[in-house]
Amino acid sequence: MAGGRASSLLWAVLGSAMLLGAASCGQDFIGGSGGGGGVAGSGAATGTGGSGTGGAGGVSTTTTTTSAGGGSSGLALGEACIEGGECASALCVDEVCCDEACEGKCQACRAAIHGGSEPDGTCAPTTWGADPEDECIDYCDGDSVMKGACDGAGQCQWESSESCFPYTCDITGKVCFEQCSGEAQCAEGAACHQQSNTCLPVTSNGSP
Repeated sequence: MAGGRASSLLWAVLGSAMLLGAASCGQDFIGGSGGGGGVAGSGAATGTGGSGTGGAGGVSTTTTTTSAGGGSSGLALGEACIEGGECASALCVDEVCCDEACEGKCQACRAAIHGGSEPDGTCAPTTWGADPEDECIDYCDGDSVMKGACDGAGQCQWESSESCFPYTCDITGKVCFEQCSGEAQCAEGAACHQQSNTCLPVTSNGSP
C-alpha cells in the first residue's frame, strides 16, 4: 500500500511539472507573436512615410515663361509706336505698327499719308498725283521743271512740267530762276537786262 501511494504521488508531481512547463512554453510562444506584431507596426510606419514622399512629388509643377518678344505679344496693327520692338508685327512704319516693311516710294502705313481707303497699319500706295513725303523729286529738263508725284501704284511719275522761259531751271533747287546776274540764268532766246537783273526776250535787233 505504501509503495503504491508513493508511486501515485510521484506521478502527480510529474504531471504538475509537465503542466507548468506547457504553460511556460505557451507564454513564450505568445510573447514571440507579440514581438512579430511590433515589427509589422514598424513596417506600416515606413509605408506611410513613403506614401507622403510620393504625394510631395505629385504636387510639384513647372512654370512656363512667355517671352515679351514673341509674335503673340506687342501692339496691334495701326497702334501708335516708336520702334518695331513694341509691335506684334515687329514693324513700326510712319509711327504705327504695320503689316509690312513698306519701304518703297509712294507707300505709307497711315491713311492720313497715303490718302487711300486702307486703315492705319496696312501698307498701301499713295493716291495718284500726291506726294506727301516729297519722294518724287522734281528735276530740270532744259528750261522746264519736271514735277514729280505718285502714280497711285507705288511709283513716281513726272508728267507735268513748268516752263521757265525766259529763265532757265535752277538745277540745285529744281525751280525756275526769277532773277539773273548773267546770261546763264536766261533761256535761249532771252538775255539778262543788267539794270533790272531780269531775263528779257531778245528782240529782232538782238537786244533785250
